[in-house]
Amino acid sequence: MHEDGPNKQRSRPSRALSVIELIVDVMFIIDLLVNLRTTYVKHNEELVTRASKIAKHYLKGWFLIDVTAAIPFDILFSLIQTKGGGESTVLMGLLKTARLLRLVRIARKLDRYSEYGIGVLILLTATFALIAHWLACIWYAIGRLERNTHGTERTIGWLAELANHTHQYYNDSDPTSGPTKVSKYITALYFTFSSLTSVGFGNVSPNTNSEKVVCLSNFVTLSSMLCCPFVSASLIILGLRITWLDELARTSGQAYNCSRIISTNDTVSKRLNSEVCFGGPNLRSRYITALYFTFSSLTSVGFGNVR
Repeated sequence: MHEDGPNKQRSRPSRALSVIELIVDVMFIIDLLVNLRTTYVKHNEELVTRASKIAKHYLKGWFLIDVTAAIPFDILFSLIQTKGGGESTVLMGLLKTARLLRLVRIARKLDRYSEYGIGVLILLTATFALIAHWLACIWYAIGRLERNTHGTERTIGWLAELANHTHQYYNDSDPTSGPTKVSKYITALYFTFSSLTSVGFGNVSPNTNSEKVVCLSNFVTLSSMLCCPFVSASLIILGLRITWLDELARTSGQAYNCSRIISTNDTVSKRLNSEVCFGGPNLRSRYITALYFTFSSLTSVGFGNVR
């Protein structure tokens, strides 16, 4: 009875993850069926509503990728795992990465939302969270690989440190020993976010050479990858406050030339009163100023000349 308690408590996150994965599989299948009935617009702006043409168009397009993503690999490999062992689990993880191909489809649809600043900001935040999730998975994979070695990395890796801090020690005779999956994932995600935001508290740190190499590669990669999203976010946020552009125009001597235009819309049959501005700081000056403000904000070094 004493040994069953931790096992039951440990199996709860596994059951919860299984339910979540089942819901995701069902959503992918529903999305596949919906796409078979979703109308589309041809190049001549004609709306196609006939079911046969919609299905034919979908089969020629994204059907192969969507049907690969909709395959319930968890259910299939749960039957094979009893015979195949651990290799089937690795193969299942590799096959499930095919769902990432749908990101290409999403990226092609982002242009229609690019004109909405708040929408782009939400997408940038979601992209940041997705990258953090991927890096957390890589961080966990490194720790798990080092746990399977027989060198010093086995005892000084971040998973070993987590086991010591949480008093959930590993036992080679018990494969379910050690910290829970939830604890390991939250710790990996916490380390990833603290690395991406340059806020490190030191309670989770790289100890082995492999972990340090991963951290160095993350720093180099993310410094270049996250530059554009942060600059775009700054342009969106600062674009809501036009005062910084006015200040830049004043200090650079490149003033805006605004004129009010009154036109008649024949379709709506009413007068449109709008203001159009020309001139002002060039695109390079605005970009460099926004980039300067972003880096000064991220590094907590503010000179006060852009605010």
